[in-house]
Amino acid sequence: MAVTQGADLIGVSTIFYGFGGIPLVEKVGKILNAFEAAEVPALIQVGASRPERNYTDIVRELTRLGQEVEVKFSIHQSIWLPSADFYINIASSDERMRRSSIESLKKSIVFARDIGASQLSFHAGYATDMLTQAVEYGPLDVQNNVPYADAYRNSISSMIELLEYAEREVRLSIENSNYRPERRYMFSLPEDFDRLPENIGVILNSGHVYYSSKRLNSPEYAKKIMGCVKERVMEMHVNDNDGSEDQHKLVGYGRAPIEQMIEQVSMNGKVPNLIIEAHQRRHHYLDSDLVENIKTLVSLEETVRKSFSLN
Repeated sequence: MAVTQGADLIGVSTIFYGFGGIPLVEKVGKILNAFEAAEVPALIQVGASRPERNYTDIVRELTRLGQEVEVKFSIHQSIWLPSADFYINIASSDERMRRSSIESLKKSIVFARDIGASQLSFHAGYATDMLTQAVEYGPLDVQNNVPYADAYRNSISSMIELLEYAEREVRLSIENSNYRPERRYMFSLPEDFDRLPENIGVILNSGHVYYSSKRLNSPEYAKKIMGCVKERVMEMHVNDNDGSEDQHKLVGYGRAPIEQMIEQVSMNGKVPNLIIEAHQRRHHYLDSDLVENIKTLVSLEETVRKSFSLN
């Protein structure tokens, strides 16, 4: 599968096969099979996961795949965590928690360099000291709330440290969160992104945009937030929902106006990399459903490109 140089790519996150369960390399192999079946060049995002221990073997195997199959990689969050129940929070006022979060992301930067990935995206944090998640895909539980002003200050300080560590070799992006004040989520409102350091990008999550617009009952929300971030968007997490919850469905299985979102953040006809971030087990999807969704995204991207060429 030859990858056209400079082309915008369709991608799939490894969290399609869960955060735990099968090993990372096996998830990558299954996703590669889907791309081959769809006859589309592969971009695979190594998503948030339970800790992986055998670093050398993983790097060697992913590097081999990158050379043999010409798959491209990006990274979201980290699989290099101090424990299986650890949840990254670079906005924490608990210095031990914040340091552990930064170090986990620094390991992701090294991992990106080692497998030839140029993009690392991550969550910019939560206005709480700690988070836990009792059930995979379940809601996050917050512990020890932190004032938002302190949390944003902590988050920005952490980002600046990570930027210095990445040394422009790996582009860093944060993800727009759902509007969930009861869970102390940050970077969910348009004005929040005015705080971002200059060289931090955004990975735009379509499902988060749609859920938040419904939660806020604001028809203008999507337009406003995408207007604020469009010049920073290099990747999109493309997932769908019905507006009642952040469901991480495949594209077209909910009500989010994904084609319009892609169009709104495409700069001069250049479409960002579109990464499917759906949950197979949560929605009982088949591998064949993933293949068809890759094809659906290809069609959406082509439609967006044509709309720019006609204008």
